Amino acid sequence: MSGKFALIIGNTEYIDPGLAQLTAPGKDAEDFARVLKDQEIGAFDEVKILLNQLSSSVIETIDEFFDQKKPDDLLVLYFSGHGVRDELGSLYLAVKNTIRTRLRSTAIKSDYIRDAMDQSRSKRQLLILDCCNSGAFPQGTKAELGGSMGMTKAFQGYGRFVLTASDATQFAWEGDKVIGETDNSLFTHFLVKGLEGEADNDGDGRITVDELYDYTFDQISRVTPKQTPTKSASKQEGEIILRQNMRLEDIKPVPLPTGLLDSIESPFSDVRLGAVQQLIKLLNGKNLGLVHSAREALKRIAENDDSRQVSKTAAQSLESSRLADQPAMYKPQTEEKRIAAEKADAERKAKEEGQRRAREKAKAEREARAEAKLKAKQEAEREARADAKLKAEQEAERLEAQRAEEERIILEKVEAERKAKEKARHLAVQEANRESLAQERAKARPEAIKKVNVKESLPVKTPWLRPATIGMVIIALTLCGFVALNYLAGIFGGLVATEAPVETEPPATEVIATEAPLEVTTEAPSFHTSTADDQATQDTIYNLTADAQATQDAESYYDPFNYESGNWEMGEWNKERWDGIISIDNDTFLVTVTQVNDGFSQRISFFGHVSADFDIMVDSLSETYSETDGSLPEIFCHGIYFRDVAGSYFVFYICDQNYRVVYYDGSSWVTIIDTTESAAIRMWDWNTLRVIALGSNFDLYINDVYIDSFSDSRNEDGNIGLWFQTRTEKLPGQIRFDNFILNNY
Repeated sequence: MSGKFALIIGNTEYIDPGLAQLTAPGKDAEDFARVLKDQEIGAFDEVKILLNQLSSSVIETIDEFFDQKKPDDLLVLYFSGHGVRDELGSLYLAVKNTIRTRLRSTAIKSDYIRDAMDQSRSKRQLLILDCCNSGAFPQGTKAELGGSMGMTKAFQGYGRFVLTASDATQFAWEGDKVIGETDNSLFTHFLVKGLEGEADNDGDGRITVDELYDYTFDQISRVTPKQTPTKSASKQEGEIILRQNMRLEDIKPVPLPTGLLDSIESPFSDVRLGAVQQLIKLLNGKNLGLVHSAREALKRIAENDDSRQVSKTAAQSLESSRLADQPAMYKPQTEEKRIAAEKADAERKAKEEGQRRAREKAKAEREARAEAKLKAKQEAEREARADAKLKAEQEAERLEAQRAEEERIILEKVEAERKAKEKARHLAVQEANRESLAQERAKARPEAIKKVNVKESLPVKTPWLRPATIGMVIIALTLCGFVALNYLAGIFGGLVATEAPVETEPPATEVIATEAPLEVTTEAPSFHTSTADDQATQDTIYNLTADAQATQDAESYYDPFNYESGNWEMGEWNKERWDGIISIDNDTFLVTVTQVNDGFSQRISFFGHVSADFDIMVDSLSETYSETDGSLPEIFCHGIYFRDVAGSYFVFYICDQNYRVVYYDGSSWVTIIDTTESAAIRMWDWNTLRVIALGSNFDLYINDVYIDSFSDSRNEDGNIGLWFQTRTEKLPGQIRFDNFILNNY
């Protein structure tokens, strides 16, 4: 026994903001499903509704709907919602999760539906699409996006009817409302009305697909010219009947002939009796529309005619027609047929249920196998990653141990070389000090005691000269100076006052005086440029002119960093970008950076007196090592800053084998001398940096070799100090400074 099945799909909600939210498709789906399920109307065996479902669920349900059906089964697929086309013109039905830029994975392609219908055994299929075209639809419209619809062509196939709401250029909606006075879309509204009985144009008690389409087309055309439904049929044999065995009261009446109506209204009773006889003939005919009209006319005559004979004849004919003469197609089913139909229906449903359970079981088994396979693959990948991680950690530990051993050997070698050089330098400095002291005593005169340039009175610093030795020399020279002054005071009757006894700890600022007069030159100072002629003067050290000496006394300051002089910022530093400690360590000024949070530059201010014109020099060494390959990169740039006025200042510094001069204006850096490579810089060793400033002119030296000069009128005077900076690496480390010398002019 053949069956009647329907799948109703409606969509009102969309996650894509470009697809308007709808209201009618929900009502459309419910009303259309209602008339199909009604046993007095469609009498379908099974009607399934999908409302606002995801594309995966809709696809699976469509596949199941067309599967395992018999050739005589009637299958009706109804869709109400948006239709969308891609850039190639392919048609898609939009559902809840449809995204227009990903139609293949989020919408229902027409090809998929056509293939499912083609592969179904059923040869009686009806596809109804209540979606229509709109190039750029307004809010609330139900439309197909992206060009012409052409939906009937997209779904054509053997034994199939396709009904659509409109042609390729029309709307089924206007604004946010359907066309016409109805809560449904106009197309679905008249489909429902037609199935309820209005579409039975010939009054035979049956409604076919053709009759339903003709009725819907005619009614929509009367309401609006803006919408034209379409129909296509492909290799369809015979009619598809959607409703049969209609109740007589549901059949649309057919008007009675005019002559018969006149006879019914005749004032003569015998004429009216003849009219009753004609109505009895129509009542027993096959045109159910005329049967309906004849029955209604006989009812009125039986109730209202003043002739007893006429009214009695009409009443008897109605009763006879109802009991004996009613056509066989309207008699109730016999009990045996009803039982047989119920049994067949139960068998069909049991078979379908068994098939459904078999499909679900097979699907569950496939999913279980896939999940087991996935878990096995994931476990294998996890074990592989763990093994690779363990091997990498072991290799890293081996390399770290190797690097630490190599670093230890290098440090031991460097320390041994340093001690040997320090011992040799110490002996040389002692000998030089003895000779210098002898010369000073021989030349001592009371009127010649003046302050001198400390840098010129000290032995020239070599890269291997250590701060501890310099400190010892300075203390020895200071003691010798006091002895000489006391001796001279006794000879010349106290021309020089006797100083207080030397303290066990040196003073905050150490000023060294000798008896030798300050050496000057009669030539004007020469500030260098980068021409070839300047190479001859690279070893020249700037001295004041005679005129400058006559108007200014030179104030010299020397700090060997063998104690805390009070002229520097010391102690723990906790900055936003770095943490560390500044201290005196091994007769050097040590900056230890324990943690680097971000790249930064840092000034360390000098608290002593600084004049506008000066000569400043300092030794520096970066002791930061790479953590990756054990090499010795100069991670920290370091140097001198000067002419600091309210946070704007110049910086002369070195990085690796390069030097650079910049100016900070309080908010940004300005390049004065760009990064330049210099052979005077000793990589991974002590370097002596020197700046001589006179007015707006500056000369620069590295390790007593002239390297560059510049002129800049900003900041005529200001403070000085030490400076360092990290680069991209965020490694901790330390910088040492030693033998800070300042000559104020």
